Amino acid sequence: MDANTSRVGLSVVNPEGVKVVVEFDFSNSASLDPRLRHAYGEYNNVRIGRYWSNCNSWVGNTANVDFDGVPGTAGAQDRTEQITYMSGPFSVSLENAIDYGGVVGVAPVLTLQPDGTQQLEPTPGQDRGTVASSPALTAKFEDSQGGFSYAAAVMAKQTAYDTGSADDSAIGFAGFQGAINYADGANAYVYRAGSNFAGADAATTTEQNTSMYINYMWSPVDKVSMGVQFENLETESQGGADGDANRLMYVAQYSF
Repeated sequence: MDANTSRVGLSVVNPEGVKVVVEFDFSNSASLDPRLRHAYGEYNNVRIGRYWSNCNSWVGNTANVDFDGVPGTAGAQDRTEQITYMSGPFSVSLENAIDYGGVVGVAPVLTLQPDGTQQLEPTPGQDRGTVASSPALTAKFEDSQGGFSYAAAVMAKQTAYDTGSADDSAIGFAGFQGAINYADGANAYVYRAGSNFAGADAATTTEQNTSMYINYMWSPVDKVSMGVQFENLETESQGGADGDANRLMYVAQYSF
């Protein structure tokens, strides 16, 4: 039991329609250090600051007790600094690309493990470098007709690396329609794809995450929500190793 997912925020709107929002939670470490979730200003259909990526949607999302949500959910499901223009159901943005950093992979070799198995690992002594990205350009259309809601979005960015002895660059892109996602060179824009967040190409990193769960959620009184959930999790690395776990969770939330 913890209070890490608790949130506190402030939203101010003046008579001219200028809106300013600042919001924190404590899901940053076991020590309950505050984490900045949102910090933005909005006026005349323009938003500047830190907010949910424009390549993101909750249309079709399944209710979930797990704070991390469902792997494979549409878009990045994360916040980033951005400049966004909104016109009705259509929005475009120039934003800091979500890639969670990383290092450039090098040619792997088979290495004998203590248990007698062999595993692909980077070649010892080869250069490793950092990955850099241009800002991401995104566009999204999200609307509803009666009880039917729909959303689609695309994004593109340039990703480059430099090890000191070699460098290269490529265009990464991603998109979704409803809950159908695709990414090439932008794995962080398919939620929980590859490794824990951003994915990678090394044989020792995660290739597939699977989540199956059953839950029951209810609201006993106004502004109070509760839920209980059983979840089965499985993971498999590109090297062939796998693992699984079961979790039983309960949540109580008060919105104010």
